[in-house]
Amino acid sequence: MSERATIIQTFDNAEIVVPNSDLVTGQVTNWTLGDRRVRVKVPVGAAYGTDVWTVPETLKSCAKANPMVLSTPKPNALFLAFGTSSLDFEMRVLIPEFLDKLQVLSDLNQDIDNEFALNNIEIPFPQSDLHLRSVDEIAAERIRGNGTPKGLTPREGVGTQLS
Repeated sequence: MSERATIIQTFDNAEIVVPNSDLVTGQVTNWTLGDRRVRVKVPVGAAYGTDVWTVPETLKSCAKANPMVLSTPKPNALFLAFGTSSLDFEMRVLIPEFLDKLQVLSDLNQDIDNEFALNNIEIPFPQSDLHLRSVDEIAAERIRGNGTPKGLTPREGVGTQLS
């Protein structure tokens, strides 16, 4: 472009114009400068009640079975947190070529889903409990499944809404 800016082409074929002053004073990430290897992180949630020792072993097994995952350093699986709806784990592996990162992530996710199913490890979905503080009597009767509340004809009970 000019002496004042550098054009960087992304993997999505987009061109980004970066002022040279930003390249000199700012932080630049270069994936291929010294090494093409890259770490792949795979976050995974397991349902509460799952054996927390089985999940990391299953994750490591999936990593070892993938031909793109390097054996040194060894793949690792960590139990990171008690999440809102899940026990939160993360698998970390190193692969030799950063360009393969998304494909390896996809392959590992598919293998994890398969192995979790074989080992009866449930991947949960977000859940919420609903606590009703007050409900009018007509709505309460309907919630209990008692049909039309006492003292009302079936027609009077129709159309009553929860408030």
